[in-house]
Amino acid sequence: MLYEGNVLACIQIVDNISIATSTNFIIHVLIDPNAGQTYTESDDYSDFQKMIIQINSLSDRMETQLIDQKIEFEDMQLEFMRIRRIAIEAEENTRLAREYAEQALETTQTFQEILQSIQDLAAAAQVTATEAKEIAEDQNNAIVTLQNQVSEIERRLRAVANQTQNLQNFVDN
Repeated sequence: MLYEGNVLACIQIVDNISIATSTNFIIHVLIDPNAGQTYTESDDYSDFQKMIIQINSLSDRMETQLIDQKIEFEDMQLEFMRIRRIAIEAEENTRLAREYAEQALETTQTFQEILQSIQDLAAAAQVTATEAKEIAEDQNNAIVTLQNQVSEIERRLRAVANQTQNLQNFVDN
């Protein structure tokens, strides 16, 4: 011990046969037993004061870390809001794709109904070859028109599918 103060001590006696230990007791040191000089109280920081300084330092670092985590949390909130907007756009694109698919189905059904009507009319009237040729041209025109409509709907579906895939890829990354 380098300074004046209390020391917790225990004496242990060991001989060839047994070991005897005393209970703990406190010794108050006033002088250096070797040199006979008295100790003076030190102005140096005690361990307690050093711990207080370390705790304050840790507290400052924790506050800095808390601020950093708050900033990170706010950044994550902004990113989640952006992802939410992307998800809403993807949902809207999916809804549009469903509507286009339903329109394509309705157009196909209408096309089949028109073809059936034309076939029924041709069979019922037993038209001449000239009239049949005109009906065939009308059918071909109707078919071309319907095919153009179906192609346009397919093009729109591909565009929506590409947008949805791009959004999905973006969200995944």
